[in-house]
Amino acid sequence: MPLLNTADKLYLGTQTVTAMYLGTTKVWPPFNPKNLSGLKVWLDASQIPSAAPELPISSWPNLAIGGAPGAMMGTPLPWISDRQLNSKPLVRFFNNSGRMRMTSTGVGTDYTLVYLARLVAGGVAGRVVTVTYPPSNFLVGFWNGYQDVGYDNGFTTPDTRTSVVYDQWKLYSADGATSGSYRLFSNGNLLGSTPVTGGWNGTLNISGYDASSTAETCDIEMAELVLYDNKKTDAERQQVEGYLRAKWGV
Repeated sequence: MPLLNTADKLYLGTQTVTAMYLGTTKVWPPFNPKNLSGLKVWLDASQIPSAAPELPISSWPNLAIGGAPGAMMGTPLPWISDRQLNSKPLVRFFNNSGRMRMTSTGVGTDYTLVYLARLVAGGVAGRVVTVTYPPSNFLVGFWNGYQDVGYDNGFTTPDTRTSVVYDQWKLYSADGATSGSYRLFSNGNLLGSTPVTGGWNGTLNISGYDASSTAETCDIEMAELVLYDNKKTDAERQQVEGYLRAKWGV
């Protein structure tokens, strides 16, 4: 039976093929965060136009269709790191310097987040992924010298925060639902949970919590971040985690 691949479309005779499996493993088309509904934020360092080492970036395009734009503010601006991961560029943020702020994302207390980042050796460990505070005090992953931190107006139970290990890549995931629980995962493993009380409030900050100041900013390299406006099934969350692992070689 002849197969024809034209413009990334696969045909069996004249009939369009939507997926191919090797046993029970889907091998085509490759997974894309847009395959799942509710994608509001997708930041991918490897897709920044004209990425070059130590080139400042004034914006980080949101690849989610119709997603809110993000603004780089402060000086000096974040830039493309002089290091790579799996031969792909990274975005470097500096303490007391430029940071990213997003508003009107459409994400509140129902969400799924997955991101890949590391704190840079010799740098300051503040908040990496958080929201504008006040009104909501919410963060995922890193906080003031700690890693494996989940906080939504209170730490997860158990409180699994430990001292930061610098230059260690962390794949963090979190999800939550109204009147449900915020769950924090590290490398796919559940660390803890806490009742959802605040959530995202339509904002997303990378490096620090304040809308305009450098409070609790940090020295980080970030590869990719994906945020949905609904709580995915565990299987769907694991799809996103697997996509990031394979892409970035972690």
